[in-house]
Amino acid sequence: MPQSSLQPRLISHGWGSGFLSQFIWDGARDYSAALAIPAALAWWQWIGESKARTYMHSLVREAARLLATAWATETLFSDEQQYATMTVVRVPDSLLARLIEFENTKSSRPNGSATSAHAKLLQDVLFYEFRIEVPVKLLRGALYVRISAHLYNHLAEYQRLADAVLTMSRQQYWQDRPRARI
Repeated sequence: MPQSSLQPRLISHGWGSGFLSQFIWDGARDYSAALAIPAALAWWQWIGESKARTYMHSLVREAARLLATAWATETLFSDEQQYATMTVVRVPDSLLARLIEFENTKSSRPNGSATSAHAKLLQDVLFYEFRIEVPVKLLRGALYVRISAHLYNHLAEYQRLADAVLTMSRQQYWQDRPRARI
């Protein structure tokens, strides 16, 4: 196919200025990420990569201990196994019981086991009611929150998560809510 027969899908100010101009200036590209690379690298050098990683790793371990203690549960991994900046912490059984009571199809769940629908419900309630964004995962038949830590995070944010889950673990939290359709 000859080059002259190819036309851009988007027409921008490069139209009619030759093949390269017609395709390179389509008005839909954002070069800001590439242009910010030198500043980002300089920032990491200023912070110190080792210092940053140490902070994030320490914070996620401390946050996991805080949640597991507050909820009387456990993490999926021991402290020695947690070497990254994210981990998972099991939510309390009392909250799972509330989620099962709340759903319409309670009788179809054997032995009060967790489902991915419960994980989605919990994640949605945390986001919409408490403004907490945290993934909730179904692992080994139980619900876990997947927490992560970065330089902009602080332990108080994980305390908010602990308090929100404890609030939802109480039966009165769910009493006046419309039934879920999960």
